[in-house]
Amino acid sequence: QQTEMQSNYINKEDMQQVKNKIEKLIAMFQPTDTQGIPTPWLIFDLILHKYAKSKKLGKLDKVTCRYISEECGIKEEIDYVLFFLHHKAGTVLYYPHIPELENFVFTDFQPIID
Repeated sequence: QQTEMQSNYINKEDMQQVKNKIEKLIAMFQPTDTQGIPTPWLIFDLILHKYAKSKKLGKLDKVTCRYISEECGIKEEIDYVLFFLHHKAGTVLYYPHIPELENFVFTDFQPIID
């Protein structure tokens, strides 16, 4: 059962549309290796960025990220996925070792640079 908090994060129909479009694109191009990123992680990454941009946010809280990852069918621990996206793919900034930043995932780097 979806809680009120979860329903505020992302519309399930929108998420399904994005997932369907991404799966179609992946099928069209048949990449042999998407930089070693598992397809659900790639979908998760794209939805994180789309959601943050739609809300005009440069960062998301970790609770939102965990919810989106579950909706994408990701079984791995969210910290592991975020670590990979930060260090290997370079698509997010995530600093779990810094107490002030440990609960945030940055999707827009410009405010940090400024």
